[in-house]
Amino acid sequence: MTFPFGRRRPRLVIHAGTHKTGTTSIQTAFRDHRDALRRAGVCYPDPAREPHPHLPAHNFIYRATLEGPEAMEAERARILAEFRDSGARTLLLSEEGLCLPGRPQLQDFFRPWVGEFDITVVSYLRRQDRYAESLYSQYVRENHALARQEIREFVYCDDIWARFDYPANLALWQGIGDVVAVNYEEVKGASLYAPLLKAAGLSSRFALPPATQSNVSPPAASIEVIRQLNLREIAHARPQLLSLMHESAVPGAARGHLMGAALRGEFLERLAGINRRLAEQWNIRFDDARPEEDEAPLRPEIAESLLRALALATLRLRAAHEAKTGQPGEG
Repeated sequence: MTFPFGRRRPRLVIHAGTHKTGTTSIQTAFRDHRDALRRAGVCYPDPAREPHPHLPAHNFIYRATLEGPEAMEAERARILAEFRDSGARTLLLSEEGLCLPGRPQLQDFFRPWVGEFDITVVSYLRRQDRYAESLYSQYVRENHALARQEIREFVYCDDIWARFDYPANLALWQGIGDVVAVNYEEVKGASLYAPLLKAAGLSSRFALPPATQSNVSPPAASIEVIRQLNLREIAHARPQLLSLMHESAVPGAARGHLMGAALRGEFLERLAGINRRLAEQWNIRFDDARPEEDEAPLRPEIAESLLRALALATLRLRAAHEAKTGQPGEG
């Protein structure tokens, strides 16, 4: 691989997640300001390709690792061609899926570029209970199989629990390049882009519009309602039921957190050793604030009460329609 930069190697910045740390906001800003980045010497390749051309992330990297070595090589060639054509000196790639543990193919994708680029891997980290609740919320909304169970089972299943061992997951990248761990809680908001822009060699004078919050999780009770609708395979009732929640006096309908104090405390205690290693090895220290919440996790009974309320409200609307028009109401 040859670039017209003389003896200086080009720079590669890999934004490797994690999920639920402002990644959509970051990627949207980089996609929408690709021209400004290119003029500043940074190529953010066009993300508008399969498998998710409407999303601002480089999902085609993860997809290639699923399809095998030939697909990976073809994808590397496409990325390099766009980088060469851009005339930039820095290549910036962003994909949440790169943070997933237990998939060495993710690191293998970049291994041929070790020695060809000066590589920096940037990973944003969020206190694990907050990450877990937000991830569970997203998985419920997507009707993911793992989120058909209650949150206690979700956070302790092997595939999810492995995500919370940040020191082990960061170590996977140490053979690829310099690794930068970022405490998301310290940069969210106005400073969200700063670690990546710094890694890309951009001066503090390079400005992007303020980050706006994307992919916001609904209230906890809404998530439990959606989960119950998914289990009953009646997702078509979601808009009516969530609207009803705003008018309902069902106990717990306005609850803001899923875990509950007991599970949160137990969960963080199990992570104490991992977070001590995180502090020692990566100088990341999370705050110890706890939200005001009930002792127990959100229970399915809240959703069931709302489902009954929806059924009653539907019957009342149907009866009112029939009384007014003399015609049967729609079911």
